[in-house]
Amino acid sequence: MTTQDSPTARRVQLAGMLALTAIAVVATWIGLGASEALFMGAVLVAFTVFVTLGRRRSDAIRAMSGIGDERTQMLSLRAGAFTAYALSLVIAGWWLVSVAQGEPNETISALGAIFAVVWVGATVFYARRH
Repeated sequence: MTTQDSPTARRVQLAGMLALTAIAVVATWIGLGASEALFMGAVLVAFTVFVTLGRRRSDAIRAMSGIGDERTQMLSLRAGAFTAYALSLVIAGWWLVSVAQGEPNETISALGAIFAVVWVGATVFYARRH
């Protein structure tokens, strides 16, 4: 068992997931009302239970959690990198379609700019660190 696979790491992750669930429920309650908020909460709690209990039974779910040995952490890292690249293509494609339609989507434009700044910053940080 590595430090990353400790019960403390799993508890911290569970606490974080439950905190995000509470924040999402409050925001949804404020913006959309109680019934939508309760549905949101139920979906997020179900996902939290799925990850928390499923990591014991499935390598894929263990990799989703990112907590475990070096293999699990590498699988999680690779999946995250693939997801980021896929999302960068979706954001750029969505923005280009909105531009071609003559109505550039400002939200997607801002999201693309944030993605690019974070990617450049992370690349510089990790290149200097290693």
